Amino acid sequence: MRSITYCFFRYFDATTQKFLVTGHTFLPCDRLFALIEKKKKQAQAFVPSQWLEIISEARPNRPFVIQLMNREDMKNFGILLERLPRPATFKVTNYCLITQSYDQPGQVSTKTSHSELENYTVHLYVQPNILGRNSPAWEYRFFINGIDFRNKYISPIPVSDKKYSDLLKMSNYLEFKYRSFYVELPHCEDVDSINF
Repeated sequence: MRSITYCFFRYFDATTQKFLVTGHTFLPCDRLFALIEKKKKQAQAFVPSQWLEIISEARPNRPFVIQLMNREDMKNFGILLERLPRPATFKVTNYCLITQSYDQPGQVSTKTSHSELENYTVHLYVQPNILGRNSPAWEYRFFINGIDFRNKYISPIPVSDKKYSDLLKMSNYLEFKYRSFYVELPHCEDVDSINF
């Protein structure tokens, strides 16, 4: 199994994404996560906003810079598949290394291991239908036209009524100042039926 953790490198001529092998790799950020884990054992968080303080205090000499994300920051990237259909041969879960070259935007190269002896496998993107005799190259058309990424969610994501009920019962054991967070959570009976 490969780890969910991955690293993302940008070179002068390409972008390479490496999926690390569980138990066999180490990144400098792992040490930072360890600081947060250590602080977590000494702290209590009753509402999500308290995690900001816990993370910030995990490294007192150089506090972590925390960037809050709002619903408006979550974008829908589905339009990319319309503009640049993924090759049928490209199964992302099969690869440990994925490289996209700036000078060859019409293809993506992959490896199933981190071995330097393994050759790259090249996958060509499917070319969208472009009409007209003098239409520009499809790579040019893809990158030159602006893409407007819409918001992924247009409303707050609710929890199920059952989970909401459980959270309300749990909140009775919290200090009063924390209860409003749980009381005000959006909720509905069938979350899976909602089209976000």
